Amino acid sequence: MVDYLSRIVTNRDALNDHIRELQAFALRETPEGGEAQLVGQESWEDEDLETVLENGLDALSDERLGFLRYNSIALFELFDAINDSLPSCWVDLVMADAERLWDSRPSRDQ
Repeated sequence: MVDYLSRIVTNRDALNDHIRELQAFALRETPEGGEAQLVGQESWEDEDLETVLENGLDALSDERLGFLRYNSIALFELFDAINDSLPSCWVDLVMADAERLWDSRPSRDQ
């Protein structure tokens, strides 16, 4: 789950796709016609966000990774914080995504 979450918090398209999936999940009714599923909408505690910025997602427990996976607010906050401060432990992931985008652009010959 760490690899997946690391990708979505460093790639806006992947993040938006994940959020759309969360929204669809939240709107979907249970098979027996019950209530819509709930998705987390809590902000980060400042200390937790700083820890993740400095140490990456490996610093989180499985419970906190689950919190992040289903929490659109926390995902966007982490994405923004990474892009605002570009912490050293996130640079390789951000650069790999930039290279992927660069390589996927159409060439001038096309």
